[in-house]
Amino acid sequence: PFEVASMQSRPFSLIAAQTLKPSQNLYTELILRTLGTPRISPTQTNEEAGLIVVRNFLRQAGVPESQLALSDGSGLSRNDLITANATVQLLTFMSKHRYATQFREALPIAGVDGTLRTRMRGTPAEGNLRAKTGSLSSVASLSGYVTTAAGEHLAFSMMLNNYPDAGALRRDSIDAIAVLLASFAGRSQ
Repeated sequence: PFEVASMQSRPFSLIAAQTLKPSQNLYTELILRTLGTPRISPTQTNEEAGLIVVRNFLRQAGVPESQLALSDGSGLSRNDLITANATVQLLTFMSKHRYATQFREALPIAGVDGTLRTRMRGTPAEGNLRAKTGSLSSVASLSGYVTTAAGEHLAFSMMLNNYPDAGALRRDSIDAIAVLLASFAGRSQ
C-alpha cells in the first residue's frame, strides 16, 4: 500500500472549541471514533477502541471506573452515566494538564459564547464562568470552572436528575447556584 493523498487536520484545540462551545454531538462521536484508530483487533469497532482510549485517560486522571458508564461519545445515551465527583476529578486533573489552557478556552463562557452566550448576563459569572452544559429530558447539568469574588479558582459540577420538565426552571436553578459560586467572597478551605 502507498499513500495517494493526505490532508492536515486543523489543530485539535480549534476542533475542541467547535465541539464544546455549541455542544456539537456529532463531533464528539467522530472524535471518539478517531481516538479508536487504529483498532486493537480487527473485530473491534472504532467506537469500541475509542471507548477504551477514553477509559484509560479517565483512569490516568484518577476517575474511579465505578463512578461512570460510557457507551458513546456524546453522552446522549441513557446508558451513559457519570457522577459529579468524577466530573470534578476530571476537571481538576485537566486544570493541571499540559493542555489546560486549550481545554479551558474551548469551554463556553457565561454571557459570551456557545451554549452559555445568553446565560448569567449581568452577573459576576458573566465572562468568568467557563463550563459545559448537558441536558436531556428531566436532566440538566453544568460543569466547569469559575473564579470567585475572592479570587479562588474552583472546579464544579452540578447535575439535576428527574427534575420537572420545565427546562427553563432547571436552567435557572443551575444558573443561580453558578452565580453564587462566582459571587462567593469567602474561602472554600
